[in-house]
Amino acid sequence: MGGMVGAVLGECIGTWSRMHPPVTLRSLHHVAWTAPNSANLPLNWSLELVEGVTALLKPVPGDLARVIARIQLAPSVANRAIASLPLAFYLHNDSLLLRQSLEATLNPSTPSAQIEQTTIALLVDVVAALLRGDDPIQPIRYAIDNSELAQTCPALIYRLTQLYDLHTQKLGLAAAAQLSYEDDLPQLSRANLMSQETVVLINALAIALYGFLSSPEHFRLAIVRVAAFGYTPSLTCTLVGILSGVHNTMTDIPLVWRQFLRHTEGQVEQAPDLDQHLAVLSKQLTAVWSGVYCLDRTTPASPVVVSMSQSWQCLQHDRAL
Repeated sequence: MGGMVGAVLGECIGTWSRMHPPVTLRSLHHVAWTAPNSANLPLNWSLELVEGVTALLKPVPGDLARVIARIQLAPSVANRAIASLPLAFYLHNDSLLLRQSLEATLNPSTPSAQIEQTTIALLVDVVAALLRGDDPIQPIRYAIDNSELAQTCPALIYRLTQLYDLHTQKLGLAAAAQLSYEDDLPQLSRANLMSQETVVLINALAIALYGFLSSPEHFRLAIVRVAAFGYTPSLTCTLVGILSGVHNTMTDIPLVWRQFLRHTEGQVEQAPDLDQHLAVLSKQLTAVWSGVYCLDRTTPASPVVVSMSQSWQCLQHDRAL
């Protein structure tokens, strides 16, 4: 549940930060989350994730073809990236099927499409690593060390190398500002291969990863760090909200912020209480992922024996989504 709630709250804070800069922990503490205008903040990126999870569950549970079709029809590169995350939620323990599903979403017949797909795959790999309990820096290191990617996706590798150096040297926001620059990306990639949408996604992903890796146990601080960049804050804050939410589950999300989700009428069809809606979705997805329960009831569909370790994995999975 943390990933979906983090996405919604991250996007709301990112949108709010554009109207009330600069964002600090103190200013967020005093946000009037229950004010009428707060509940009507437009949601885009986070709803892409919520609707993708819904498509994975209904009408046919575990229908990957339906999710893949949604990804292919997404209106932008960033939408496609976030629409791909339900695949990570569902297939993080099956790396081969996850990779095959991602490859089915896009035909990398052009260099631009290949860069886009590689960037999306990196985001999915990081989220999958977090869900498995692995070190999220591993997919980043793998990409940096991949000599083929250095040739085909130089802009992405350039940005990831900067991110890795910032992380290992524990540099602050002033040094990290370079992640939001667009003119320093390899010119050949920018001019001939990549669309502006892909440039934005690469930078937004790098900023979100920096915010998360610099404050992995602190949801609020990660959001504030990312919002401080001022670079497409609604997107970058959505991404860092997903990463931190998956990692920390619901433990570091203030209760008052969750109260806000109960006043989001009209954001999701037939779901006036978004907090409850996300809780139900996460339980249903955990049910389908585990193969233990039916969607429409809370008791086992047939007599099964569930070990303590399996029960713990299901609980952690439910909290992380």
